[in-house]
Formats: sequence, structure tokens, C-alpha cells
Amino acid sequence: MCEATLVSPKRFPIGLGTGGNRTGGPPQGKVAIQSIHDAIDSGYRHIDTAIDYQNEKAIGQAVTEVLAKGVIKRQELFITTKLMPNPTNTREETLKSVQLSIQNLNTSYVDLMLIHMPSNDLAVNDKVWSALEEAVAQKLIRSIGVSNFNAQQIDSLLKNAKVVPAMLQVESHPQVNQRQLISYSNKHGIHLTAYSPLGAGTLIKNPTIVEIGKSHNKSAATVMIRWQVQRGVVAIPKSLKLNYIKENIDVFDWTLTDNEMKVLEDMK
Repeated sequence: MCEATLVSPKRFPIGLGTGGNRTGGPPQGKVAIQSIHDAIDSGYRHIDTAIDYQNEKAIGQAVTEVLAKGVIKRQELFITTKLMPNPTNTREETLKSVQLSIQNLNTSYVDLMLIHMPSNDLAVNDKVWSALEEAVAQKLIRSIGVSNFNAQQIDSLLKNAKVVPAMLQVESHPQVNQRQLISYSNKHGIHLTAYSPLGAGTLIKNPTIVEIGKSHNKSAATVMIRWQVQRGVVAIPKSLKLNYIKENIDVFDWTLTDNEMKVLEDMK
């Protein structure tokens, strides 16, 4: 078994999430395109999408437009997408799904592709994973991983896998710290990405987090993202508003104290 190639999360510690939120579904069309332009202009280099978000084409268009300006190169971006395991799909059909995502994103490869959700049929997970390993061999994908898997489901996958998942993406924020899953992932050399790092927006008014933010002249949202980055977890916050997009990446010139990290880690 070998490790999947993955550019270090230290280079891409924060990404723009493009899934749905409490106010609606994933951004589409012009809205999605503008959010990508705003994010890249603000310093983001990691973009997270999925086949089920139905915005790969819009994201591909935005990335193409940005690259055409010559400000950044494709290799400076880290693009993640995901596919759902389909129990009726053959190996060839899964590979076609990979190729369709690449076509939608208007790129020659995807940096990271995840199995979006685990199938209850573990054999289906194995079948899809084997197809993704083939996609890596064909250089269609640089890295492969899983999303919403627990430790037992990953253990099952590893029994037949040739490549260790490079990334595990799960919900994580101060009220869902995923401490045990992070420990498990570290033992297996798997990086962890936190989606909903702001608790789907429910924690931005939490008084404890707000007070920590005040001590650094930062927002509660920025505190939660800094917490993830400081403990080695990639964060992919979602926003369509330029001021929040900029705010969410304002985490690199300051640090949380050990005590503040513990308060956030132990929050219920």
C-alpha cells in the first residue's frame, strides 16, 4: 500500500467551500463565478466543490477566466471535487464521472477527488476506490480521499486499498471537534479537512468565541478558522460576500494562546 500524492495542506490550509448552506443550495452560475473571482483575488488558492453541487462548470469558467489574466498559474491552485458512490456503476462508469468533472472544471486534472459519502455497502466503497486509484494511475487525479467516513469505514477501505486516502473531509467546529478522528487520521497519514468550520454559521455569536475574538481584534468566524489551521486541519468556510471571504482568510499574522485553543477544543 502506498500514500496518495498530496500537496501539503500547509500550502493550502484554507479553501473556499461552494456547497449549500442554511440559506439555500450551492451557488450557481454568475454567483458562483463571482465568488471564485473574489476568493482568488483575496488570496485563496484552494477551491472545494462536488458533482452534486452542480456548479463545477461555473467554477471551471471562473478559474479559466482567472488563469487567462496571467496573475496565477494552474499549478498554484488546489481544486477538490467529489463523487457519490453509485452501487450500479461499473469501474468504467466511475472513470467517466471523473473525466466529466475534469471536463466541467475545464482543467486537465483534479488535485483531489473524494468519495462524497460512504455507501452502506462496503463493497461499493471498495469498487469506487479502486476506480479512483486507476484515475490516479492515469494522472487524471493527483490525490484521492474520502468525505463523511468514520474510522471503521476507513479501516474497511484500507483492507483492499492500494493507496491510503490522502484526505478525510468531515464536519468540524468547536462543538464537533473530531478529536478522536484527527488522532486516527494522523496515525494513518491522512490529512483532515473541516467543512462547516463555523458550525454552519450558528457559532459566530457564541459569547465565548466572540470574547476570544475581541482579545485579538478578530471576528468569531476568524477565530474558529484560526483554531482549525493552528491544529493542522484544513478549513473550507463558505461565503458569497466579499467582506466575509476576505475575513475568513485573515488568520496568518496572529495566533491563539494555548488556553484559548483548549477552550475551543473543550467547548460543548
